[in-house]
Amino acid sequence: MEINILDTYKLYCDMMSLPNKDRSAFFNEKFLELFAPIFKKTMMPRNPEAMSCLPLTTADDIAN
Repeated sequence: MEINILDTYKLYCDMMSLPNKDRSAFFNEKFLELFAPIFKKTMMPRNPEAMSCLPLTTADDIAN
């Protein structure tokens, strides 16, 4: 079994430093893609709200 440890604080800071238009792609690549097999098996939607994550927009001050 492969175990990946995500530094989610750093990833969120990196994501929030991007323009709004680029955040969704970043989130998909850095957060969601690793869990693709789980989403497929459970038929869970692949979006931030389904994972109880912070919104991808309107929280620019988080990165500071």
